[in-house]
Amino acid sequence: MRARLLGVSTLRGTAVLEKFVLHYNEVFSPKVTLHDVNSAPYDGFYLLAYAAAALGDKPITGQALAGAIPRLLPKGEPIDVGPGGIYSALYALGAGKTIDVNGTSTSLDFDPATGDTSVDLAAYCLAPGSAAARRPRSSRGSSSARTRRSWRARRAARDRECGRAGRGA
Repeated sequence: MRARLLGVSTLRGTAVLEKFVLHYNEVFSPKVTLHDVNSAPYDGFYLLAYAAAALGDKPITGQALAGAIPRLLPKGEPIDVGPGGIYSALYALGAGKTIDVNGTSTSLDFDPATGDTSVDLAAYCLAPGSAAARRPRSSRGSSSARTRRSWRARRAARDRECGRAGRGA
C-alpha cells in the first residue's frame, strides 16, 4: 500500500448532495466541494432522527431503532435528508405512515436481510509518480499517435501497479 494511493468515491453528485454542500458552505469554513465532502454523518443523523420519530411514544433503544428502519424504506413518500424535508417526514411518521428517505450519495434503501444499501462507487489507484498522481497538464488538444501510445503505456503501467485484472475490474 505504500507504493500507491487507493481511494473510493461516489460516481456522481446528487441534487441532495448539492443542497448539503450549499448549506454547509453557508455556515462553515473552509468551504467544501461535491468531490471532497464527507456527507455520511449527515445521512446518518437524519436516518437516526427519523427512526426515533417513527417510534412515537416507545422507548428509544437500539433494537427499537433498528425495528423502525423499515418505515424509512421505499413504498413511502420520498423525503430527502436535509432541512427541507423535516416537516413532511415528521408529519407522515406521526400519522403512522412510511417514508422513503433519500441520502446525499445513496438511496438509503437498506436491504432488510443484510442491512446493506447499494451505491455506485469508483475506486482509484494512483502509483507515486504516475501521470494520474501528478498535477494534470494540458495536452493542448494533441491527438498524435505518439500521445495515444504513451497514454496507453501509462494506463497499462497503472493497471499493473494497482493489480487490475483487466478492464472494468
